[in-house]
Amino acid sequence: MADYNKDPAAILDYGFDWSQWISSGDGISTSVFSADALAITSSSISSMQTMCFVGSGAPWPLPYVLKVSNRIVTNLGRTNERSFELQVINL
Repeated sequence: MADYNKDPAAILDYGFDWSQWISSGDGISTSVFSADALAITSSSISSMQTMCFVGSGAPWPLPYVLKVSNRIVTNLGRTNERSFELQVINL
């Protein structure tokens, strides 16, 4: 089961809160989002949170699930990655 449903025409923001993982005195240096067959139209870092806007995606005859991933590197050189799944369906 997908984490979120997305209409093919929707351009919506999704993100991650990294505050529970990043230790005191560290912060997010870089954040890169990637997606299977979806357009990442923009992304940003705000304190301990990362966000991206996801657009496009066409539903097949049956709804399908696509993965969106976010890889960060902290100021102290730690690297982590999280993902979520979007189901593209006509809503």
